Amino acid sequence: MKKTIERRDHKKRSERGSATIEFLVILPIFLGALAISFEFGHGLWAHQIVTKGVRDATRYLARVPLTATNIAYAQNLAETGSITGTAANFPWSASATVTINQHALDYSSSNFRRSGSVIEIEAKVPVTLTMLNFFGMGTAVTLDVKDQARWIGE
Repeated sequence: MKKTIERRDHKKRSERGSATIEFLVILPIFLGALAISFEFGHGLWAHQIVTKGVRDATRYLARVPLTATNIAYAQNLAETGSITGTAANFPWSASATVTINQHALDYSSSNFRRSGSVIEIEAKVPVTLTMLNFFGMGTAVTLDVKDQARWIGE
């Protein structure tokens, strides 16, 4: 005859509310990950807008005569996406700077037949990341975008 051993817990444990406790433990981690992914997307979007504006302005200025009017148009194009400068793109603010430089370079490579000028546009745009302030991190990031093109001219 076999003997069966029966084990009984002396105390009954209640598991009611354990799902709520697990949820409350995971919630801050989930919200933190959500905030970081939101800010990362926000920063990428801002960088894309600044990069597109700077590239458009560089292409424009590389193909027109270098007059004060055309340089102002290029600056408007970099900042607003329009040569008239009517509506500002998303990340631009009063503290944003757009620098337009013209460099005369002597091309000694066999790929170029003669020397020429290079148009360089640089934009420094501060972008405010609001959710990072909640985590005690800095709230402003400066995007520095630079583009160059050979000046083709008139």
